Amino acid sequence: AEALGIASSDLLTTSMCADCHGTKAEFAGEVKVIGGVSCESCHGASGGPDGWLNRHQSYHDAQPVPRQLETPEHKQQRQEACDKAGMIRASSIYDQASACLQCHVISNEALILAGHKASTAAFEYSSWTEGETRHNFLLDRTKNAEAPSIWLEGNTGKAVERKRMKFVLGKLAQLEMALRARAAAKNPATFAQFGASFTGILYGNLAPISAAAPESPLPALNAQLLPLGGTFFIPGGDDAEKYGKAADDVAAAAKKFAVENDGSKLQAVDGQMNLLAPYFSQNFKTRFLSNP
Repeated sequence: AEALGIASSDLLTTSMCADCHGTKAEFAGEVKVIGGVSCESCHGASGGPDGWLNRHQSYHDAQPVPRQLETPEHKQQRQEACDKAGMIRASSIYDQASACLQCHVISNEALILAGHKASTAAFEYSSWTEGETRHNFLLDRTKNAEAPSIWLEGNTGKAVERKRMKFVLGKLAQLEMALRARAAAKNPATFAQFGASFTGILYGNLAPISAAAPESPLPALNAQLLPLGGTFFIPGGDDAEKYGKAADDVAAAAKKFAVENDGSKLQAVDGQMNLLAPYFSQNFKTRFLSNP
């Protein structure tokens, strides 16, 4: 903040810092900031009285009924209305991962050149959401379920399958964000930082993930991205177009993968996924449970 000339009074008001370290919202034409990450940071702007906030847990149109008595037709209409209002629901794993990684992969070059890291290396979407941000208390206030508790009602025992999907889609979201950041980058000093995030996933994660899902679009995507692995550090006139197209291709492949897979055939990623779990579990316990 000092390097960028940002006054302390502006940190959580008008500054770029508030884009990620706060939640910006518009009230009567004026932008205000709530300090810290809120529900809307991950799930999208609630949209006021006509947005998704009031609708997403309203299981009736007229006479109130408990959730268990909601009709399938009403549930579909409710979810479609929330989607239209901009809610990023828990079922939209790739969209949620992308929302997280828009901040956890820093794309603002001025911020990076002032000394901020380009990416938070300690952040891994599936593990992190099993730690600090896990909040599945809706059905049982005494137990923080392994997956959204309402989702678990119809998917008993499948929390690990959902976690596999979160691992794969989280890696793809990080790839997309690194590519978009590189597409917009102008200063060679930032290329290496974006490249480190990209190449680490490309060579360390995407190849084995692709092998675990041979019928998916990921093997072809992996082959397509490999030539980019060594070019992040080389400026070129077509950078924005080249890396922007690659980001679009990653997003398209990820969304197709999300529709066609449920994690039940992705046992081969468990080794990668579980390698990181102890660190995040311990990190969570050290930082929060020992400091209530």
